[in-house]
Amino acid sequence: MARALAVLLLALSAFALAGVACNDEGDFLLDENEPESTGTPPFFQRSPLPSPATPVTPFKVTVDESVNVRESPSTQGGPETVVGAIAPGEEKTVIATVRGEPVEEGNDIWYQLEDGSFVYSAAVKEVAQ
Repeated sequence: MARALAVLLLALSAFALAGVACNDEGDFLLDENEPESTGTPPFFQRSPLPSPATPVTPFKVTVDESVNVRESPSTQGGPETVVGAIAPGEEKTVIATVRGEPVEEGNDIWYQLEDGSFVYSAAVKEVAQ
């Protein structure tokens, strides 16, 4: 009986600690309605990388032919890593540069877009101001 009570108390303690770790004040809560409350952006706005990104003064890019936008600065993973596309004439805002897969020899620079996705730098052109 004492052993069962000890196991029950241990389980309740673990449950209580989990509740404290996931309260409204913690970084574990992903509340899309109040992202400012924890200082953590909603999941869909986070970079998939630990952020080796170099912030840049935001600038617009466009394309002549449709270009895939990916969840990370790499083509590895195939179509599953494509999260969108930039259509001809469409403009996207670049917020950072990231070193990633060198799609072309000597160029491993990818652009991080304001939604957290990535596009290969050589696949786009800067919009003239």
